[in-house]
Amino acid sequence: MGSYYPALTAACALGERILNHLVLLLRDDYKTTPEYKNVYAKDSFDKWDVAIDTLSAWNVLLPKVAGDFKKLRDRRNDAIHFRPEVDTNDRDLALQAIKGLESILAKQFNAFGPEPWFITDIAGEIYIKKDCENEPFVRKVYLPNCVAVGPDHVVQSVLPWVIRDDEAYPDVEISDEDFSIRRKKAIGQ
Repeated sequence: MGSYYPALTAACALGERILNHLVLLLRDDYKTTPEYKNVYAKDSFDKWDVAIDTLSAWNVLLPKVAGDFKKLRDRRNDAIHFRPEVDTNDRDLALQAIKGLESILAKQFNAFGPEPWFITDIAGEIYIKKDCENEPFVRKVYLPNCVAVGPDHVVQSVLPWVIRDDEAYPDVEISDEDFSIRRKKAIGQ
């Protein structure tokens, strides 16, 4: 369409919204940290460095994601604070911002990837690691969108989710490694 400047500002605005949502959602879990004093009394954050540095200190943002947010911050500053070159370079800046936002989403909010909170050794399936379930980011962002299952469950439908898990499991915790072994056996891997 040629609407490069609106695309540029929209991608930057979405990045800012993500930072704000994460800080507001998670800050009460970090009341004892030094960073909390910078974010406890605010309803929004327009200083990206405060949000990025805070979320990084809390180990919420993966390091590469923090770097991507800083690049997107720079694109935002180029777009919002008047610079004449934006008038002639808006297509390239918009593409950089959109690709930066895409990278943030792919690295931080991926459903299938190498993120440290996933069990990744079961081909075609992904599960949350037990020891990560209490991390505020995982507990508040991922777990509400998950279904608790045992290793012998059967996915009957994805849209809508229909899971059958008829197994009478013993009332004991199993390790992620044991879950993986049992799950692979259940699906013939």
